[in-house]
Amino acid sequence: MATVFWKFAARRRGRLVVCSGLIAIVLAATISAFRVPVPRIHDEFSVLLAADTFASGRLTNPTHPLWKHFETFHVIHQPSYASKYPPLQGVVLAMGTVAGHPIIGAWLATGLAVAACCWMFQGWLPGRWALVGVCLVALHHGVQFYWGQSYWGGAVPMMGGALLYGAWARLRRGPRLSAAIWMAVGVGVLANSRPFEGMVASVPVLAWLAHRWLGARDPGRWVWFRQVVAPAAVVLAIIAG
Repeated sequence: MATVFWKFAARRRGRLVVCSGLIAIVLAATISAFRVPVPRIHDEFSVLLAADTFASGRLTNPTHPLWKHFETFHVIHQPSYASKYPPLQGVVLAMGTVAGHPIIGAWLATGLAVAACCWMFQGWLPGRWALVGVCLVALHHGVQFYWGQSYWGGAVPMMGGALLYGAWARLRRGPRLSAAIWMAVGVGVLANSRPFEGMVASVPVLAWLAHRWLGARDPGRWVWFRQVVAPAAVVLAIIAG
């Protein structure tokens, strides 16, 4: 049985990424089946406000005429009524709201984060050790019982960081269009979930990329621009828009 798993990890890398994400979602859903998580802290109520706003087809809400009497933690009323937090966690929970309950969005984020970690491990480690790493992540108490069973987020920026550093591992071997796109997506996820921490995580990768591109000689510099820099810039421009 162990030999089958090792061969699966080494040869079916794409399937391992998908399976790891699905297993993480099933685990999170199974835990919630015993007790659906109830929001308890200020941050969760703020993010759930964003989820309800997005699920209703709005980007924000009109300010109440008596807004001064309804001020609360982590919620702004001017110039409009909205959560103060970056939008991506609210978007994920809004997807869960549309599907039936906000916690479904937390399950989805957990699965995507674990799948992204699997993909990242495959870029840095041999297939067998990537399997070991993703098992540790999928079964981690903080991932399943903390982020997967709450509404305030953690799995979303985890996914962004994994995409960023997984793409870096592949770009270190040479310019790749797919890696450039995933790198840009990772930066965009971080910017829209944890901007400051995302900036700290992105600076080393972007500095390395700038050094590799500007330090290359022609025609290598043009190859890096065509396959990495330009596609990443286009994706980031779309996310910024």
